[in-house]
Parts: sequence; C-alpha cells; structure tokens
Amino acid sequence: MKKLIFPLLSACLLSALSASPVTASKIIEESKTQDLELISAPETQKLPINELRLFTEILEQLKNNYVDPISDEILIHNAIDGMLTLDPHSKYYSQDEYQKIQNETSGSFAGIGIETLYFEDHETLMINQVFPNSPAFEAGLKIGDQIQKIDGTTIAEIKTSEKASALQGKIGSEVTLTILRDDENFDLSLTRGNIKTPSLSTAKLYNNEFAYFKIDRFQQQSDKEIVDALMTLEVEAKTKNAEIHGVILDLRDNRGGLLTASIAVADLFLDEGLITYTDGQAARFKARYEAKKGDIIPNIPLIILINSQSASGSEIVAGALQDHQRALIVGENSYGKGSIQMVQPLKNGDAIRYTSARYYTPNGHSIQNYGITPDVILPNINAKITHNKSTRGIDNKGHLVNADDPRNNNRMPANFAYLIEKGDFPLYEALNILRAMSNSHSEPTSKSSNHISSE
Repeated sequence: MKKLIFPLLSACLLSALSASPVTASKIIEESKTQDLELISAPETQKLPINELRLFTEILEQLKNNYVDPISDEILIHNAIDGMLTLDPHSKYYSQDEYQKIQNETSGSFAGIGIETLYFEDHETLMINQVFPNSPAFEAGLKIGDQIQKIDGTTIAEIKTSEKASALQGKIGSEVTLTILRDDENFDLSLTRGNIKTPSLSTAKLYNNEFAYFKIDRFQQQSDKEIVDALMTLEVEAKTKNAEIHGVILDLRDNRGGLLTASIAVADLFLDEGLITYTDGQAARFKARYEAKKGDIIPNIPLIILINSQSASGSEIVAGALQDHQRALIVGENSYGKGSIQMVQPLKNGDAIRYTSARYYTPNGHSIQNYGITPDVILPNINAKITHNKSTRGIDNKGHLVNADDPRNNNRMPANFAYLIEKGDFPLYEALNILRAMSNSHSEPTSKSSNHISSE
C-alpha cells in the first residue's frame, strides 16, 4: 500500500515542495516485510555431538567440584555469554531487556512515560526523564523523583531484570507508585497509556529557507516522521513568503536502529538505484535494497551531518546518498559499524542478538571498521566566542571571520550566529555550505538534475 504525498494546497496534510516551490512527490510504501533484526528462525544444521559431549563433561565437573556451590542457571548463562563473545555486538537479552529493544525500535510502548536509573545501594529507581504529555507528565512526576515502591512492592523485592517491565502494562491499567521527593513520601496512582518515543527530536527552519532535522534513531515510522515534519516546515516557510531551498539531516550521535527504517529514510531522497546490499552465511541474509521512484525534494541541496558516533543505520543513509552524489556529507568520519544484528526471541521470553550479515554501500564499500569519510571534514569542536573591541571570532584554528567586516555580511546571517554561541560549529558551517549550494542551484542551467555533486 502506497501513500502519495499530495500538493500543499490540497486538503491533504503533506505539501508539494519544489525548488521553486519545493516538490514532494515521493510515494511512501508501508513495508510488508518484517524487520531483519527481529525475524526468522535459524536454519537447522546437524548438531556437533562430540563438542556437546565435551560441553556437558565440563558442565558436570564445574557443578560437582567447583569451590562453591553453583546453580545450573548460572553455569548455562555463563556458557551462553561465552558463545556470544564472537563479536562486540552479539548479546543475550533478558525478557525485560528484549522488551526495551522492541519499544525502542517500534517508537511506542504501553507505560507511564518515564525513564529510570536503578541505584542498588539505595534500592531505589530515580526518574531521569519524563516524556511530554505522558501520564507521568500529567501527574506531575519530575526528574530526580525516587520510586520507592511499585504497587506496594519495594524496589528491592523486584528482580533487576523486571524493574522496568513492572512500570509497563496494558493501556488503561493502573499502577501505584510510592515516590520520595524532598524527604517526603507520597503515593501516586497513574493510568498507563501509549507512550510514543519519536525518532525525530528536532525539526526547524533556519533563515526561513533551510529545513533541519535531527534524527536520534531509526524506528518503524522514521521516514513518515520526516515527511510530516517537512510538510510542517514548508507550511511555516509559506506563511513567511519563503520557500525551502535546502535540507540538513543531522545524524550525529545516531547509533542506528532498524535496517528497514534506515533504508526507508535513504529512499526518501533517491529517485532510483541501489541503497545498500547485505551479505551473510545464510541465503536469507543476502539481499539488495533498491530505491523506489520519487525524491521528496528533487533539485534541492541536501547535507548530512555525521560524527564519530554516527553508526550502522546512519552509515547506510550517508553511504547511499554519498555514492549517488545526492548529498554532501559533512562532519567527522563515522563509527564504522558495517554489520547487521538479528534479534531472535527464545521460548522463555528472553532473546539473543547475533551478527548475521555485513552491509555495503551502493559502490561496494564495506563500512566495517572504516566508516563513512565526509566530503567536508569538520571536527566536532566546542566553539567558543571571544569578544574584544575589534574582533569577534571562534576560539579554534579554523578560518575566523570578523562579524563587523562588511565583506563578511553574507557569511553569517544573524540567526546562524547563535549556533556558535551554543557551540555547534559543524551545524553553523553546514548551513553556510548549504546556502552556497542553494545559491548555485538557483542559477539558470541548461539541464536540470535531481542529484547534486559532492565535489
């Protein structure tokens, strides 16, 4: 099923964006396939009988002769942990940890809308985040509040692996918390609701013409979140008699998420061609992912910001758009995680995650250990403003400009300057580069193109 993005002036919410104006004609397809990380039973192979006999022999020796009594559960779990040390990305998940992974990738869960930290010494859960418009937010819970009991059960009595799940439950069900705040205890009853955790944390306009999107993780609805936010920003620009002339995708500190979600985001900005391909031992992990027809911002310059913590799904997006010369990559060399992990549920409710394939950019480059090299390298420095009677500059070795020099008036618009005050030098530079790119795109050419050069 495909959803067409209709023109701005239609009754539909998604606007038509073009260079003048921006055109949004991309068809968004709801994926009918499950996410690779969360599907499939392993292909069956013959069990190594001799090796299993050796394993049981060692198990028996440790169980009967280890210096202290040790349970079968501990021995087996330690053995499992050993098998999953094949690489840093393979892991065993308890039922509670597995539920958390599902919540993060789906973008929603049934709960009260808080994140907590467990302090074992004090046997308490401390709230470190309250989601806006959640039951916890509406009830007045605050960061720093300490949860002493959940439905009358002390935190110490709840298994560590079950503390988070104790706060979750069916939508509409109630949970009573005993809260410690300012040395006073009080009980608070909350009704669980559907808590949404969007992947898009920021969407805003700069200079009424440049759309900026900060994507924290790749979830099931990430592509639709971007499309909806783009529509909203296009409407905002229209109200100011302006148009969107450039887009920045900020993938800094985005460690990845769902493979299918990152592919869908890359697909938004490609009209055709290979996005990525995967290769693994099992046949089902050998796949090619092609872009569907339609670029939501044809002829509009695109910049992707990355840093050393941009990994996995972020590198799929950056690598695809770089290889197709659809975007200019700006920032630091990315993390270099070019492998895909599959999360396999187990019969007891736990799960294991193991590396199932490597992925490659359209040009066949492996990202593993190398990452994506930006077209424009900008260190992730903390910019600092210095003031004196004659100059105003950034306290680093980069190119300094005198903001009072009329020759530089076109260099730093007033509403870009505060980014330096905030210390976001890479974003400031990206916006300056984007403005130069958009100016070059606005010049008449003999032949139009849907792609921009990364040179």
